[in-house]
Amino acid sequence: MRADSAARDLSGFAGPGQLFSVTITLDVPPATFAAGLEDAPPAGWIASKISNGGDWDELTDKIKWGPFFAPSIPSAVTYDISPPAMILDSCFAGTITIDIASEPIAGDQCVFPPVTVPAFAAPAAVGLTAIILATAVVALAHPRRHNHDPFCH
Repeated sequence: MRADSAARDLSGFAGPGQLFSVTITLDVPPATFAAGLEDAPPAGWIASKISNGGDWDELTDKIKWGPFFAPSIPSAVTYDISPPAMILDSCFAGTITIDIASEPIAGDQCVFPPVTVPAFAAPAAVGLTAIILATAVVALAHPRRHNHDPFCH
């Protein structure tokens, strides 16, 4: 069996709380008699619209497909997944079984939430720091005498 008989595509991931589709492409050898697969999304993620007769197994928290028998083995299976609003790096794990041999699903394994810096924080802080520094440089370069200060006369 090849090491890439099934490959997961998570390219639709847009961020926490946003539904996207997962595609697992199957590329089984021509002499394959039967195939089945299972995929485990990260804990707390909700799967829906599972294609090709796949089902959510509540006991194992996995989506399971098959067995499929030749010549009716699909070229891909899909499902929609909804991540929670708050996530850290999150990884999927799955297995394809071809006849009696199993191997991990290749391709995308993990998604990473986008790292964002609030737009108001960085530019405002940089701008304020620049103004303070410029004022200090001007004050040091051009000291002023004040009439009310007896030591400046």
